[in-house]
Amino acid sequence: MTQPKVLTSIATLLLAALLGACGAEPDQLRRVRSFEVSSCNSELTTDPLDTEAAIQFRMQLTEKYFVRDRDVLIVANHETAAAASGVRQYRGPFYTYLHPRKLTDEDHARQIDWAGMVFLHAEGVRSRINGSNFGEWQRVRTRNFTDQTRASDGLTRWVCLKNAEIAWAEVTHEQGIWRVKPLAISVYETVDELQRLLPLPTPRQISGNEPVSPKIP
Repeated sequence: MTQPKVLTSIATLLLAALLGACGAEPDQLRRVRSFEVSSCNSELTTDPLDTEAAIQFRMQLTEKYFVRDRDVLIVANHETAAAASGVRQYRGPFYTYLHPRKLTDEDHARQIDWAGMVFLHAEGVRSRINGSNFGEWQRVRTRNFTDQTRASDGLTRWVCLKNAEIAWAEVTHEQGIWRVKPLAISVYETVDELQRLLPLPTPRQISGNEPVSPKIP
């Protein structure tokens, strides 16, 4: 099975932090040595393509769909009605990990030298709809994961990162160009649903002084 690679924070560059019980140190780039459901073994890696894949994920996904406010990542929820719209906050530790796949002959023919999945994780989440207060912080429990595999692509889930995913994407490096294809962010999955994250929430919307506008179908 393809070996996944785990990224913890390089300062704020990768929006990452401790893996807690999984044993990773902060400010280090790590690679899992054995990808079994029960294993948390990891080792340091400084692979430049891994690092760049995480940077591109941050630039093309995290910075496009999330607002950073100190130690919190915030998304807008533009639902079809104003009464259901609002904001959602995620708190850390945040961390990112890579699961590069084995390259095929077709990949090599297309000059693809990196391809795989990139995941962003958080520890806690809370939400607020327009006109109300934030709820209590809850542990992140991703709705898209039900058993031991990802519903969308069948990747085995690593026990250290289970149920805390808040965004993931397909990332490829083809002919010198990085492409990031978001598959799910916050509670949204489809291309149409992802549009409910935009525009980003303003400071007044984040503070609750201004409602988040609904997304008109």
